[in-house]
Amino acid sequence: MTSIEAVFLDAGGVLNLPAVNETAGFLAAHGAQGTLEEVERLHYHGMRAHDEAAGSGRAYLKGFLEAAGLSADLAGDFDAAIRSTGWQPAIRSALKALPALAATGVRLAIVSNSDGTVGERLAHAGVAQVGAGPGVTLLAVIDSGEVGVEKPDPRIFELALTACGVRPEAVVHVGDSRLTDVEGAQAAGIRPLHMDPFDLCPDRSHEHIRSLFEVVEMVRRDGA
Repeated sequence: MTSIEAVFLDAGGVLNLPAVNETAGFLAAHGAQGTLEEVERLHYHGMRAHDEAAGSGRAYLKGFLEAAGLSADLAGDFDAAIRSTGWQPAIRSALKALPALAATGVRLAIVSNSDGTVGERLAHAGVAQVGAGPGVTLLAVIDSGEVGVEKPDPRIFELALTACGVRPEAVVHVGDSRLTDVEGAQAAGIRPLHMDPFDLCPDRSHEHIRSLFEVVEMVRRDGA
């Protein structure tokens, strides 16, 4: 197997969660548990619903709420409550693992379906930026809202490959969606690693990981 030279990361579900304070507040206001840990758990239930509904954002909201024991009828109110704040770096285990991943010397890039603000949000939080800065150094942030193409279209991965100067077979892509991340990476010839910390994905034909620390160990073993 070719050595891992680069790691591409989805943002949502790998580093970011939706409007954490607003989400937690909404859950608590409707009698559900409003903790960061619960928001993280519910996100992956939402992503399973998203994938099963062929990429439906509405299905994500409903799946999220139903996993919290709330009515899917609240999806519109939930969307309104979190929309203005947007997604933010919040998955603590991944934020701890990211500097260790960078320390391996592997090339890093973000490949995200988003609204054009992913790079700004990561940099503002001091998590990561393209070039030198307070966070981890990235070679590229490929945000669908900026480049006009989104996963699973392999062209978005090709932009990251060019920016990092690597071949597809030397890359792993970490993402939380079977539909957009796994299928998109495979279409680009890239090895996908499905972030699935609660073992919710029913398709076991591709690789699953529970934490970004697993990728750190994978890269370290590869280079040993």
